Amino acid sequence: MDIIKKTLDTVEVHSPTTFRNLTLFPLIRKAKEDGPTYLTLNEGLSARTVKITEVSAGGSVPELLLQNSGDKPLLVIDGEEMVGAKQNRVINLTVMVDANTKIVIPVSCVEAGRWHHTSEEFAASPNTMHASGRQGKMVGVTHHLRTCDSRASDQGGVWNDISGKLGRMQAHSDSSEMRAIFEKHGATIDDFVRAFSPVEGQAGAIFAIGGRIAGLELFDHPATLAQLLPKLVRSYALDALDSRYAGGEQGELSEEEQARLLDGAMLYLASVGLADATSHPAIGLGEDIRISNNAVTGAALIVDEQVIHLSAFPNEEQASGDDRGRQGGMTSASARKGFRR
Repeated sequence: MDIIKKTLDTVEVHSPTTFRNLTLFPLIRKAKEDGPTYLTLNEGLSARTVKITEVSAGGSVPELLLQNSGDKPLLVIDGEEMVGAKQNRVINLTVMVDANTKIVIPVSCVEAGRWHHTSEEFAASPNTMHASGRQGKMVGVTHHLRTCDSRASDQGGVWNDISGKLGRMQAHSDSSEMRAIFEKHGATIDDFVRAFSPVEGQAGAIFAIGGRIAGLELFDHPATLAQLLPKLVRSYALDALDSRYAGGEQGELSEEEQARLLDGAMLYLASVGLADATSHPAIGLGEDIRISNNAVTGAALIVDEQVIHLSAFPNEEQASGDDRGRQGGMTSASARKGFRR
């Protein structure tokens, strides 16, 4: 879709920061000077203008009820975790809920072994689902959206993914909750969060793990990125700590490896802009855009002709940055024109 490509054509990639085996390339995007006109989930919950509950006394695994009683729209991003009620959930896609509005939002369960209330309302969580899990969930949601107009995920696949990660990362949970993995590795994940700070004008990031592109996140304004960067770093850091995903223990990249990864990051950015796209009415405000080709899977929320949030992940069969770049149709030299140090 033109709006995705036009937006990415204006994005600049700045020099990366690497901590252990996680690398972050800041994405700089010109934004409106007056700042976001919405609140993030944590801001809304802190202000007590947002209430999230089960849809009924009996509850429904793939749905929650969100009430925004504030005078500003509310942004909830794909993969944000909500804890409490009958079981912990993550949201299936990025949504913007208008002011003074109550809607049902599509979610996935990330706590397979519990179905009883621990609280009436959901509370804020510092976590966003690990990036590889978000990718798998996004594939399922996109398939259901395009085939049967549903925003449901492959719930069985979500549970299997969390179960595997619990085992690999030696985190125990009687209810198989995703949160247990974050808690088990909390101190190390906090080290990752402290290692990455937004630079001036940064509205997004490309993340790489162990020398491989792991995903892209872009927002409409640097203030939004600043609010959500810790959650996103936690999402990618959990994958960085997962030896299956990261390819074993690995230190920081050499200058030569970082230069090679820069080429991959720029080519990946181009491939996202060139991917096929379909538009669907969003849950809440705006349009839900789904992008895909054999190199990438992604989704974007468009409101008032602005890309509010774009997430994109490389498909598993496109493992190397060079492969993704060839799919994007750009050379390394042309990609570097958008790079700023």
